[in-house]
Amino acid sequence: MRIQIDIDESGEQVLNNIKQATGLSTYKDIFNNAITLFEWAIRQRVEGRVISSLDERTKRYKEMTMPALEESIRRANLATASPVAQAAR
Repeated sequence: MRIQIDIDESGEQVLNNIKQATGLSTYKDIFNNAITLFEWAIRQRVEGRVISSLDERTKRYKEMTMPALEESIRRANLATASPVAQAAR
């Protein structure tokens, strides 16, 4: 599949910064890594886990929230509550 996106100059700079920071050489590599992370994050939230970053020094954490992740929980709950899903159990 071929996907084409249009980004502005600031988006291009973000992508170039990611390439520089990670050593990834192509936009395809960035996209594939981003999709892998997003897929993992969805799975974690659907399984009831919180996604956060931990400051190891202070042991304080900051939870990550994204509307798309919260929507994935809602959809997973609807799927398991549907009569078809109930009958399959």
